[in-house]
Amino acid sequence: MSNDLLTLLNTGVEEAMSGSKSRARTLFRRALNMDRTNETALLWLAWTTDDVYEAVELLEQVVAHNPANQEARSYLLQAHTRKNELDKMVADSTTLGVWSRLQPQKYSKPRLAVPFIGEYLLRQRYITQQQLDLALKRHSELARRGSPKMVGQVLVELGYISQHQLESGLQQQRGEFDYRFQN
Repeated sequence: MSNDLLTLLNTGVEEAMSGSKSRARTLFRRALNMDRTNETALLWLAWTTDDVYEAVELLEQVVAHNPANQEARSYLLQAHTRKNELDKMVADSTTLGVWSRLQPQKYSKPRLAVPFIGEYLLRQRYITQQQLDLALKRHSELARRGSPKMVGQVLVELGYISQHQLESGLQQQRGEFDYRFQN
């Protein structure tokens, strides 16, 4: 294991233990960019997520890569149990029944006056179209599950951009908004 990878993992564990889950997750995502099957990074990502569906996905990756990992198998069983409880709660919800009976209203989407943050990040070449597409998919999944996050924050948590790069993109977006609507 390289020193850089080991440093990322150790720093990520320290951040997670101190309660800085977002920073820890960013470090673990970076570690996974270096080693896609790193069990330590996958286990800690599963431990730091607030999304049981994501935890299941991460733990399944560990078990698929190393079926003998009893710790991951145990955590996966717990995560599946929690996921099934949530699925049942949602299925039994009266609100879900109301939502599913509502017909979506048809409307035409107006042309955006100011582009979305993803477009700014693409322009700066901070991200690729594929990374943006994956982040948008994750953003939609989180919203569907009742844990919405801004696309920019999803990009940071996935390790595709740094917080500094996000702030730079947001600054450009604000500048364009000010230019178009303040003048």
